[in-house]
Amino acid sequence: MEINKVADLIPHRKFLQELWAREEFQPVLAYLSRMRQEAFDSFVAIDFTKPAEEVKTLAAMYVMQLKSFSTMAQLPNLLKQLEYTDEQREAKVVEMKKSQEGGEL
Repeated sequence: MEINKVADLIPHRKFLQELWAREEFQPVLAYLSRMRQEAFDSFVAIDFTKPAEEVKTLAAMYVMQLKSFSTMAQLPNLLKQLEYTDEQREAKVVEMKKSQEGGEL
């Protein structure tokens, strides 16, 4: 199995949801939460008196870390949202095809 994008994990959402809920996995979630908080605190504490390029680099790095840790911590919920969005998109495609076949467009 090859995972190239987050959407590739959708078929495994139920398993991941169960894993995230397990007592044994809670230390991992706590770690991700701490790392997210550290990235946020570091972002807020950026010294804006430093050169602009350094500030931009630090800001980009902390935002990337913040998003990454948040995504990992919330992965089952993110997958649920992606699955719902895919279902809605597919329903719209079917609806459009039906309306085109019926000459309603």
